[in-house]
Amino acid sequence: MNTLCDGLSRTLGAVGKKVVGLEDHGAVLKIQARNTVRSAPCPACRRWSNRIHGTYFRRLAERPSLEQQVVLEIEMRRFKCTVASCPRRGRCAARGAPGLSHERSHRASGGTTG
Repeated sequence: MNTLCDGLSRTLGAVGKKVVGLEDHGAVLKIQARNTVRSAPCPACRRWSNRIHGTYFRRLAERPSLEQQVVLEIEMRRFKCTVASCPRRGRCAARGAPGLSHERSHRASGGTTG
């Protein structure tokens, strides 16, 4: 399991996440990751914001591997843009985890097929 955790830590670390828990429930392997991202760019004005609006959790389920389903439970953060001239100022603007999954996906990017 340590080899698995090390590999996951490197992979998730590249998108600002840190593995904090691994639970084996027989048919399901649950991996918990928390945020290390402290800021993100606003999609409207592209300026970086470190003002956290809130957090939520995403659960990404992968197809079973060796008869065990893998579920990633990932903490996400929303950031508010603070630029006065930005059309999204004060509203939820940026999310810190590009490349991990598509915004409304329930599976991680690059998952196995077939």
